[in-house]
Amino acid sequence: MNPSRSASGFTLLELLLVLVFIAIAGSYTLGSWSGWVDTSRHRNLILSYQDHFAYARWEAVTSGKIVTICPLSAASTCTDDWNRKVSVFHDVDRDGKPDGGDVLRVISEPEGFRVTSRTGGKGYLRFSPNGTTHGMTGSLVVCSIHNRKSLMSYLALNKGGRLRIQHDDDQDSLITLPWGTELEC
Repeated sequence: MNPSRSASGFTLLELLLVLVFIAIAGSYTLGSWSGWVDTSRHRNLILSYQDHFAYARWEAVTSGKIVTICPLSAASTCTDDWNRKVSVFHDVDRDGKPDGGDVLRVISEPEGFRVTSRTGGKGYLRFSPNGTTHGMTGSLVVCSIHNRKSLMSYLALNKGGRLRIQHDDDQDSLITLPWGTELEC
């Protein structure tokens, strides 16, 4: 009679199969995770713009002063490079510089995204003391610069001082506006 042996542990083949399975599952999970992180960062940037535009409008109404939102150059004047920090400030004399050098709020640089303005080359947007836009309306186009996922949003400031946001839901780097204009990243 042969004595029976009880098997314990794993064979090398079983261990290798488990490791291969874990590696494959991990690669799919990592890809999903990075896409989720990009989407989350995009949404946070859009929410930050939305928050700062609402604050600028509120500040104009409560202070009774013109408020400007724009990126500032090294000389503290408005520039049309929305890939820089964006500042909110009182601008009663409408010179594109913070009155008294005081900046009320700042939006950090949009890391991983490219922001293009549609402000007629002026680079700033203003709110009147009644909460409407002062002068012209304008918009921003926010695009991801990563190849993993194409994220795009269009932020338009209307005459009433409200920000309307439209997202590229099918992620084809193209947004068609209601009047037919197509925007691309």
